[in-house]
Amino acid sequence: MKLDKKIPELSGVYLMKSASGTILYIGKAKNLKRRISSYFDKKQENSRIAKLVAKVKDIDWIITENETEALILENNLIKLHKPYYNIQLKDDKTYPYIKITIKDKFPGMYITRQHIDDGSLYFGPYTKVGAAQKLFNLLKHTFKIRTCNQHMPDRACLDYHIKLCWAPCIDKIDEKTYNMSVKSAIEFLSGDIAKSLTRLNSEMKKNISIMQFEKAAVIRDTIKSIQQLRDHQHVMLQSRKSIDFISLLTSDSNAVAGVFRLRDGAIVGKEIYHISNPLNEDMETLTSHFILRYVNISFQLPPVIKIKRAHNISLINDSIAFLKKNIRIRSVYGAEEKALMRMLEENIRFEIEKEKQHRQFRASITIKALKDALNLNFLPKYMACFDISHLYGNYSVGSAVVFFNGKPLKKRYRHFRIKSITGINDFDMIHEVVSRYLSHKENRKTDIIVVDGGAIQLQKAKAAVRAKRLKIPVIALAKKLEEIYIGEKEIISLSKTSPALKLLQQIRDESHRFAISYNRSLRKNDFRFLLEQIKGIGKKRAMLLLTTFGSMENIGKASLKELTQLPGINRAIAKEIKKLI
Repeated sequence: MKLDKKIPELSGVYLMKSASGTILYIGKAKNLKRRISSYFDKKQENSRIAKLVAKVKDIDWIITENETEALILENNLIKLHKPYYNIQLKDDKTYPYIKITIKDKFPGMYITRQHIDDGSLYFGPYTKVGAAQKLFNLLKHTFKIRTCNQHMPDRACLDYHIKLCWAPCIDKIDEKTYNMSVKSAIEFLSGDIAKSLTRLNSEMKKNISIMQFEKAAVIRDTIKSIQQLRDHQHVMLQSRKSIDFISLLTSDSNAVAGVFRLRDGAIVGKEIYHISNPLNEDMETLTSHFILRYVNISFQLPPVIKIKRAHNISLINDSIAFLKKNIRIRSVYGAEEKALMRMLEENIRFEIEKEKQHRQFRASITIKALKDALNLNFLPKYMACFDISHLYGNYSVGSAVVFFNGKPLKKRYRHFRIKSITGINDFDMIHEVVSRYLSHKENRKTDIIVVDGGAIQLQKAKAAVRAKRLKIPVIALAKKLEEIYIGEKEIISLSKTSPALKLLQQIRDESHRFAISYNRSLRKNDFRFLLEQIKGIGKKRAMLLLTTFGSMENIGKASLKELTQLPGINRAIAKEIKKLI
């Protein structure tokens, strides 16, 4: 794409779009012209950004007053459009919250995945459902708040009989005493444990003084439960402050953010957030995006959030202030806080390793399922899949895609220009490609070969393997019914939900994509050469035509007016283009 628009040298947000108008990436900039031009003015060392730029056909922008507003607008637009290449929180819509319906006469407590503006208090989010449920059960046991439906039943439920609810439904507790318990639960979730105990002790003594012994006993039991909870919490900050600690670490094209929630100096929660990072953006960008998202989805946050030192802390703070949130971001300070940050990062590393092991386990299950489905006596760890692509017998190419342990091994991918076959003959082309692939010794370690097609493609691939005197199992996967050909008349049909079938479909579709991609690149190069024969069109203008319209067919369909809108294409050249095509 050529930057023809006059881009303003102002702060704002830019939206990179594909030919179909799909938003691919949203970014912010202090200077829009400088930032956008940086994608196109120099050779990109980041291959992922280069891939993004190759897909960009149009760029829009929104000018903002300053960089702070740009950061907020960028965050909101990413949330709205969810572009493929942007940093995204994974599964953020599904995080559970604890909800207390404080507007009710006798408030209830619930776990919910929706937070709506209904006057209730929300706490969270909690990234692990199990952790949210555990805390919820703890609150039930300690504060005995009702968890029944919004409308209270006419009789006591099981929770009352097993001492998990005060049963306001049958008047076992008055409104004031019940709401005192609710207030204590809120203070506990907010980290104001000391304040809660002081208030409850005062209220208990007051009830004793007026001989309200039953009410005093209820409050006494609540105090004991809170004290037991507090005694099990290890104080990490001697100042007993309430602070959230946040850190992020990267892993491949993802990142993992960890949060320690400290209330009254003790850790009361740990949350782990998985973040996609398709463009491998730097840590400062990741941190600012995550903090703004975290502040937006979280409730009952402390006044201070601690992170490692970052150059853009002031920008993040300005953005949070713009959102009217009374929270400040600070760098960790002192031995205690630095030790806590190290501990948090150790937890994040453990989570990354655990996720890696989980992926490996899932892959091993899939590989074993494939072994069983094909009745093999070994695990097919190295898989190679072949496909053919051509345009009515022209630009004929083949692809070889390799998976190891169920995942693409792109450094082993290969593509081939067909040499020995002319015209439309996919069957013999498969034989040539498999044969050429196996001519290289490093490729002979393949555990199983998959070809896209049916019985004839299978026989041709098997013949190529036999010719190399190898004993590699070969199967074919037919698209129409997703049948697996093992022999000429031996066919296996697997369940659509089978992990083995899904793996075969994945490698087949990847080999198809890789073959088509190579075929198109060859055609584009040849079409460019063809266009260059027209007087007045050089390499740059030929590429501009192909990039703008996508294919020779689309160039042929374009009107003279559309062609002459491109820089350097006058009416005479446009007529020559139409004449050639």
